[in-house]
Amino acid sequence: MRSMTVPVLLCVLLAPNLAKAQAADRCGDILKQGIFDQYRSLNQNNYSSRLKDALCQSSSSSSGNSGGGGLSVGIPIEGVPIKFGGNYDEKHVNEMKQNYCHDGSSSLDNGDLRWIMQQVASQAVVAAWSRCMHDTVRSSGLVGAIDNVNGSQFIFRASWNAGYGVNEAVVSSFAVRGATCDPVILTTGTRITTEGIAQPCTRSGNGPVSIILNSNYGYAVGTLAEEKTKTTKDKCMEGSYTACDSLSKALRPTCGFDAACIARAQCWQDKSRAFTLAKQSCLAGITAQQQQECDQFHASMVNSHSQDCDDN
Repeated sequence: MRSMTVPVLLCVLLAPNLAKAQAADRCGDILKQGIFDQYRSLNQNNYSSRLKDALCQSSSSSSGNSGGGGLSVGIPIEGVPIKFGGNYDEKHVNEMKQNYCHDGSSSLDNGDLRWIMQQVASQAVVAAWSRCMHDTVRSSGLVGAIDNVNGSQFIFRASWNAGYGVNEAVVSSFAVRGATCDPVILTTGTRITTEGIAQPCTRSGNGPVSIILNSNYGYAVGTLAEEKTKTTKDKCMEGSYTACDSLSKALRPTCGFDAACIARAQCWQDKSRAFTLAKQSCLAGITAQQQQECDQFHASMVNSHSQDCDDN
């Protein structure tokens, strides 16, 4: 009976890790296929060597980022310039050049190949890969997430869930798309423990954001979806009386004698007035019943003007 205990225990311990590895491979297919779709001349037989060539032909260039110099990578297959910045990236690339850019060097190992692909792939592909990784391997020892989003500012938090006698993970690379993280805290060699590390970052625009942290014990990823730019109408429908007033003033001069158009302009103006009344504070020193009646009035003003005036 004892002879069966060790194999059974090994199966119990290895099964979750095997499942995570298989899930990571499935996510890796998204990244690989995205590279093939983007660079049509790549194929299954040459993509690793071509990306190795790109690495060895890359050159440093100033990016204007206070976090450090950027790196301009010219993909030799199509001459497309790819930029990813920061001294932490440059250090990582220089280390890879020492390993791979000399006579008799070996092929890129899977970790380095994947890292280069993350830099070269389009943002849409990286975002899809990141979402896949986030959904399938988030229960692994190294975990990451974006939180404390405040406008363009946010925090990427990484931490290590101790297990199997391992108390920390060591950062091997840190890549950011759609944002900047300055200064970079998660540099190569940084140790991540159960206490975790908070990396402040700033969104570069309204596009998607992907953060990929590689370590000696797997990945941690964080994503933000593309941020829709709000129109004046969006703001009005969310309760902005100034936006509703702007809609009315912009529409009315275009109406002429069109009764339906005039009615829509009036509707936007009525909505603006309703939201103005709803935002007014109740009088100080009133009774509890008067406070309740005031709150109910505010709610009724908002509810009575919740319709889209363009649907009338």
